[in-house]
Amino acid sequence: MSHPRRAPTIAQVVGQRLVELRGERGLTQEQAGNVVREMGLNWKTSKLVALEVGRRESISVAELVQLSAAFQVKMGSWFAGEGPIRADFTGQEMTTRAEMRDLFNQALPGIPVMGPPLPGEYEHPTGAERRAARHLHVPADYAKRLARILWGHSLDDERDARLEPSPDPETVRLRRGHVTRDLYSEMERKLEEMGLDQATQMAQEWEDDE
Repeated sequence: MSHPRRAPTIAQVVGQRLVELRGERGLTQEQAGNVVREMGLNWKTSKLVALEVGRRESISVAELVQLSAAFQVKMGSWFAGEGPIRADFTGQEMTTRAEMRDLFNQALPGIPVMGPPLPGEYEHPTGAERRAARHLHVPADYAKRLARILWGHSLDDERDARLEPSPDPETVRLRRGHVTRDLYSEMERKLEEMGLDQATQMAQEWEDDE
């Protein structure tokens, strides 16, 4: 095993992987900063940059959970490859990438991953999607992504496509409410189908902490 001072820290390994993920998704650092903030991680872009270039010596488990949700990857995937790591939250002086993968895969197997990015994935959630997120008790990005998984576009677009026109504003309002409730029900069923109960609980805990 390499000398401890030569091995990267957990934060440095995560930062290297973050550069790769950002490149795969075609995101600038500013855009990536927006993505993590939408998922509830209160980081300035400069903090993300510091992680990427290896200036951060540590990262918390909570931050790693939120990064994983923001970039839609499993926890263990931050530690791809082989080699030693200087541990900062494992309680050991040295560990390995393989040990870190095992640690997170066993301890947190249910971290939700919804698949590769979809068209419009990194647009900001719409107002309707933010309201849906509050109704479902999930982060706004989950509501946005669910809409694209279900319908291929935003919740607003799907709602407007289903809404029957009427010259009476009150009728339109009532129909809009009925359609919105139907859409919420479809999103709830999809969440249950995808097994995201843990994501719902995690999102509620993030909201309670803010």
